[in-house]
Amino acid sequence: RNKLNFASDNSEAYNANFSLEELKTSIEELSDTASGPDKIHNSLIKYFPVETLQLLLKLFNDIWTSGNFPDL
Repeated sequence: RNKLNFASDNSEAYNANFSLEELKTSIEELSDTASGPDKIHNSLIKYFPVETLQLLLKLFNDIWTSGNFPDL
């Protein structure tokens, strides 16, 4: 038997930041459902310009790396 080692420097591939291409792919796959609590419809998100997508990506990556979700 070997003891499990859960130590990590978080450099595993699944801990990497999201890429702009991953975000774009996810947005393309959104269905046109009703808006959520933020009142933003998926159909609107699909038309965000690249500059807005980059800001959204930064927000998602900040949440991902810090583990903290901003207050609404």
